Amino acid sequence: MVPGQRTRGELLPYADAFAIDLNAALLEQLPQALDALEPVSLTEETLAALGPEHGVYQLFHADESVYIGKSQETLRVRLNQHRRRCLGRLGIDVRDMSFRCLYVDKFVDAASPESVLIKRYRDAGLAPWNVAEGFAPKDVGRGRASGKPGQWFLDRPVDYAVAIAVEGAGRPMPVGKALAALKAAVPFDLFRYASERSGSESDKSSVVDYVGCEVVLEPGEVTLMSHLRRVVAALPVGWQATVEPPGIQIYREEVNYPYALDGWRHTPYGLERLERGRAFRMS
Repeated sequence: MVPGQRTRGELLPYADAFAIDLNAALLEQLPQALDALEPVSLTEETLAALGPEHGVYQLFHADESVYIGKSQETLRVRLNQHRRRCLGRLGIDVRDMSFRCLYVDKFVDAASPESVLIKRYRDAGLAPWNVAEGFAPKDVGRGRASGKPGQWFLDRPVDYAVAIAVEGAGRPMPVGKALAALKAAVPFDLFRYASERSGSESDKSSVVDYVGCEVVLEPGEVTLMSHLRRVVAALPVGWQATVEPPGIQIYREEVNYPYALDGWRHTPYGLERLERGRAFRMS
């Protein structure tokens, strides 16, 4: 007890202290309220029906509880980010995903309901995706040369062999526009390339290579790797496109990423296909 703290039941007959154990109430009532709801498929239609509120939610994969979260944005926006994370990946089908959610008011939100729910469901083995470097749809950013992707990504890598149709293909277009069109066309959510918005100054400065550089992408349904090949071939020597489990990154660099799955590099001797990273070759 804090010295001098007023304790309930030990004051005056006409003046007493009151305290509420909000965490205890949340621990009991939030899971009860969430468990009373029926999960629904994680589709554009079900998300569009949600209101503008934020709150807490539970995700299911193949009818099994896998993730508990809280949205600072609207639930619709946050859950759509999760939906995008599950698209275009091997080992998971977004059609197997479902969710349920609770709108919460400011009073409840101030008490960190997410941590209360995570503890309850993790202790019960119902939140396996609530791990560091895991599923949450935050862009993991520019890949580090020695960095290991989270296990969620290793188990569910991007489907980089997918065939896609790119808007504007079949005619010359600036390489910067082609990269933006590719990003819009791929089914997965992590596709990074050097731009003026890049966090690294060297990446920002490398966009000078885009000036006057054009590429003609193949029209129709063409494999992503074929599109990447043309882009890297159109860029100057020193550029490479790397496929890692989280997604694609295209930068002016010469890095052998240990968790690379595939890719292309423009060398002084021509175009070179990247070898699978040593982390995979050793496993």
